[in-house]
Amino acid sequence: MEFISTCGTGLEDLVVGELESFNARITSSTRGVIHWSAPLEDGYRACLWSRFSSRVVLVLSTYEIGSSDDLYEGAKSINWEDHLSETDSLAVDCVLTAQGPVTNSMFGALRIKDAVVDQFRDRLGTRPKVQVQRPSVRIYLQVHGTRALLGLDLSGEGLHRRGYRAASGPAPLKENLAAAIIGLSGWEGESPLLDPMCGAGTLLIEAALMKADSAPGLGRSYFGLTGWRGHQAALWESLIAEALEREAASQHQQWPPLIGYDGDRSAVRAARQNIARAGFDDRIIIEQQEFHHLKSKMKQAGVLVCNPPYGERLSDSQSVKHLYRHMGECFQREFSDWRISLFTAAPDYADRFKIRFDKSTKIFNGPLACRLFSGLPLP
Repeated sequence: MEFISTCGTGLEDLVVGELESFNARITSSTRGVIHWSAPLEDGYRACLWSRFSSRVVLVLSTYEIGSSDDLYEGAKSINWEDHLSETDSLAVDCVLTAQGPVTNSMFGALRIKDAVVDQFRDRLGTRPKVQVQRPSVRIYLQVHGTRALLGLDLSGEGLHRRGYRAASGPAPLKENLAAAIIGLSGWEGESPLLDPMCGAGTLLIEAALMKADSAPGLGRSYFGLTGWRGHQAALWESLIAEALEREAASQHQQWPPLIGYDGDRSAVRAARQNIARAGFDDRIIIEQQEFHHLKSKMKQAGVLVCNPPYGERLSDSQSVKHLYRHMGECFQREFSDWRISLFTAAPDYADRFKIRFDKSTKIFNGPLACRLFSGLPLP
């Protein structure tokens, strides 16, 4: 079977690594999209286990188009009764990745919807209903110039929705982006991990999920694959059982300290709620503390990971510069032997962190071009 996995720009190599660990065969990787082939089992496994992907799509057809009518006819050539019934609900998402005959994503989605419901009406005299939120089947359309790809979104909604986030503060990180930051930070799961500006606790929770060998999809209540007519329920349940066994087998390992601070009382409250929902309230410690009071209290050096404000939350660039300089002084004074990983959309100010960076990765946080810097404090 042919699949695509979508992801945030900059996370492609992480997703490729995951897919290869599932024994998938990678056929191509472009900005934000990885094409791969594997049995259905590995498509299901990617939905359940991928920490870095946004969506997993089962490809149904690819075809050339010269107009929106070609888009419609190509969709109508698929036997949609193999995938949903007239009593089911559907939604269509359209992504345009290059200039071509389709110039509006909403119009592209509408043409695909029309093709599907017209086919049902012609054959059965009735049609599935459209339901934007959590439909039985979500159809994915990608149009790259004159090339159309149609598939079924097995994830159903963004895989960053792990199910543990009940509350969040301003500008929260998506869970798959937080997982990527942890994955690229150099934290190996054995040394202490500290987030001095933890916000809703997402970085620490994603680290705990990795340490616990817990499938990030276990906490989700909805997957698009379960409403699909071709769904293999026994296969899916076996993968769920396997994931639960792996999680249980990891319970007796030694855990390093996972600690988060934030000066905002409401953020601390949100972090504790999310951590409890994720099942890690006995593994992650959250305390209210302003950054200027930060001190290293551990005998063992570890990894400090942080998503500091970078203008979206501090309107004055001078305030950003002042904060970053203050952070750099703290790193030199208190964390001279720790590895520091900082995610920021203000890379021009990164020298103020006073870090000898040995790694810099460009990652997009939505439309914001950000950088993850990692290294050791300057002496």
